[in-house]
Amino acid sequence: MNFEDIFIRNVPGIREKLRTGKVGIAGCGGLGSNIAVSLVRAGIGSLKIADYDKVELSNLNRQYYFLEDVGKLKTEALKNLLWQINPEVNITSINE
Repeated sequence: MNFEDIFIRNVPGIREKLRTGKVGIAGCGGLGSNIAVSLVRAGIGSLKIADYDKVELSNLNRQYYFLEDVGKLKTEALKNLLWQINPEVNITSINE
């Protein structure tokens, strides 16, 4: 398996730009968690995520979390999910 095949359908030339790109997301809720997943699926190289909250049952209907994540810090749950999608992405999490 060639890991780079994940990004084979990206626009030609965009993979290199994304691989060197850095993005910060303040808030890992409904918008932030979904944006983080999309960025990692596209091939972003470095991501900083920040949130102070924990995953609650009421988050599961609109945020990118699962039952097993309930009670965990959103940043930690999201980081683990993102690494399952792309283990090469550099993720920094801030729990504030």
